[in-house]
Amino acid sequence: MQLDVFQISHSIENGLFRRKDFKNQSFRTSNNQDLSDDDFLNNAVLDFKDFIDESIRVNETVALDQILNLNLNIELLFDNKTETKDEELNKLIDEAKERFLKPDDQNVALEKLWDAFERIKTYYDPNKKKSANRLIDQISIDLDRDIFENEFELLTTIGNKYRIRHHETDKKPIYTANQINYLFFRMLSLLDLSLDGLSESGNESEK
Repeated sequence: MQLDVFQISHSIENGLFRRKDFKNQSFRTSNNQDLSDDDFLNNAVLDFKDFIDESIRVNETVALDQILNLNLNIELLFDNKTETKDEELNKLIDEAKERFLKPDDQNVALEKLWDAFERIKTYYDPNKKKSANRLIDQISIDLDRDIFENEFELLTTIGNKYRIRHHETDKKPIYTANQINYLFFRMLSLLDLSLDGLSESGNESEK
């Protein structure tokens, strides 16, 4: 562990893994005496790779996001308390965040978030299309409006096609943790942007 990379390379090139040495039974122990010569050599190479990896990482520090299993930027989304005049909307979003932090509740968290999405689309008017268009107008500041129109439409389709809000037998279930994470944070980001749009526009007072 005290050698530099050049010294290690020199040791390997000059016979650290000579095949004939691994045919020598005097190097065997009770743990590997039944291995073939090739397996004995291959295991030694794998062990050495692990050793090198550990040597490289020995001075690494552990980042806070590794400990929490959350990206610090993502944490900001969780820190934002939902405060609109629609208490049911607030409850749905906050409950989704709380449940998502519990691995066994992440599917329920996804459902709550999609319920919040459907509710926020009627924030201004019972006519969902009319209300959603008004909301899209408010968040389409620096980005083209059709980006958010497409996002609203796509996420609505996902919610209807997969087993998120609806549980009929023809709905496709989502099991993979990475896909649940992807969908959750994609929706949470859109809702967070939408909540900012509600607040910054001053339109909440008109509800």
